[in-house]
Amino acid sequence: MKLVLIRHAESLDNAEQKTVGTGGRGLSERGKRQAKALAHELRWHRIRFVYSSPLKRAMETAQAIGKPVKEALHMQEVNLGRLEGLAHEEMKTRFPGAIERMFVEPHYRLPGGETLLEVHDRAMPFLNALKKRHENQTVAVVAHNVVNRVAIASLLGLPLRHCRNVKQKNAAYSVFYLKKNENRLYTINNETHFVK
Repeated sequence: MKLVLIRHAESLDNAEQKTVGTGGRGLSERGKRQAKALAHELRWHRIRFVYSSPLKRAMETAQAIGKPVKEALHMQEVNLGRLEGLAHEEMKTRFPGAIERMFVEPHYRLPGGETLLEVHDRAMPFLNALKKRHENQTVAVVAHNVVNRVAIASLLGLPLRHCRNVKQKNAAYSVFYLKKNENRLYTINNETHFVK
């Protein structure tokens, strides 16, 4: 299976530098332009199926691709608990080092939220099921920053603590070829289609 793993386009919360996990709003005007440019770029990949996190910013990005979208609850963003909705600076003041610790210690639970291990344990079975269901087909999955970082590290066989080194920009995508016993990465965080 060819997997095109996408981070949603810029949301209103991204534009306002707010920390959002399982909440949040839809796309900003810039995000809508990004989603349109992304859809144009992806036409070369001949995507057959599109799955998306149910969160509004991901669904709006997925719908721009122009195929029917299937909901993928397992690919929603990490539950940030008490960090949800805080401005970046406020989060750093009220919960100093929490996000950094989450990436260093995959078993660390964000206050009122999830661990990276829990994100892994819901996302990876879903992606493995897709690999079996869509053998020799191209599938797009639209998700989020942290869950995509976890997925990329896991597909490459890296320990979860290394997912902190995997960057995911809004509307960027990565391409994997997933085979029965092997996963190959062909491109990561592709942003050549970006718009201002």
